[in-house]
Amino acid sequence: MADFRISLAGLLCITAFAQDPPVDQPFRITVNEIIAPVTVLDHDGNTVNGLQPHQFRLFDNGKEQNIKVDVAYHPLSMVIAVQANSDVEAVLPQIKKIGSLLESVVVGDQGEAAVVAFDHRIRVMQEFTSDLAQISEALKKVTPGSTSSRMIDAVSQSVRMLRGRAANRRRSSCLYRRLEIRPVKAKSVTR
Repeated sequence: MADFRISLAGLLCITAFAQDPPVDQPFRITVNEIIAPVTVLDHDGNTVNGLQPHQFRLFDNGKEQNIKVDVAYHPLSMVIAVQANSDVEAVLPQIKKIGSLLESVVVGDQGEAAVVAFDHRIRVMQEFTSDLAQISEALKKVTPGSTSSRMIDAVSQSVRMLRGRAANRRRSSCLYRRLEIRPVKAKSVTR
């Protein structure tokens, strides 16, 4: 979100100082690079991994473009921490379905994920694995527990787990928790 704000602020500054183009003239800008993320699925909806750039053709305005790949790839290690107390019982069925979404985004060719559930306990449901089936099964085994929630302890557990990963890996933690918004009662002030 910070990048968006900076870009928007930069765009507003440029617009404020630029001369107004004629109304009938299109706005054009030249860029040197674009990012074109691609996910390829087979007939059964499974992600196809290991494809190479020469197996794709990219077109811009009908003209084929050269594809360059960033070779500085760092695999991702992610801890998925799921609030598992009675407050989230209604949304746990949706959270249990996220395993299939993680394949192309997180696990990919060399990524890995672990699953932690937290209520009054901190439970490691799955140690780090690249096996999507194990991640999905761990998420399905998350059940609602007590009324308390040790979120800070869950984040600390996630950090401890990520510290043990190889130095060449990107590290991330994804926290799924219920946010409670309570209305604030207005207090009357007499003077």
